[in-house]
Amino acid sequence: MEPDLMSIRYRVHRNLQVVHLVIDSTAEEDDLCAYGEQVASDGDCESGFDRVVEFARNGHGPNGSLTIRALYRLLPPSSRIQRAVVAPGDLDFGISRQFQLVYDLPDEQFGVFRDLAEALDWLGVETPQTEWSAWRSVGRS
Repeated sequence: MEPDLMSIRYRVHRNLQVVHLVIDSTAEEDDLCAYGEQVASDGDCESGFDRVVEFARNGHGPNGSLTIRALYRLLPPSSRIQRAVVAPGDLDFGISRQFQLVYDLPDEQFGVFRDLAEALDWLGVETPQTEWSAWRSVGRS
């Protein structure tokens, strides 16, 4: 069972080397910084793991500024990993696609999707839910 939504929460699939991060619309810049620090010290997570960044709700500010900061801070361009963005809302989806274009990220390394199932399929993650670690939270409840 999933916990109540926090500003940011994540889980790790060590065997497949994937981190799944969920950002709620209540997240702020400080939460992004706290997440970065927490993940850096998390023994289950390594910098070379693929990433799934999921925007839980549309509405990251009137101009999408948090979406831009989240993508820049959490998905720096790297040729070593695959990054999937789950953006069900039009604003987050559009900003994510623009991020891909600005950084000239190839489709096989950076994908933008409307739902989590598509993103996990793209990454080749087809394992049971039980193989993920427990959710870890960052930010306010």
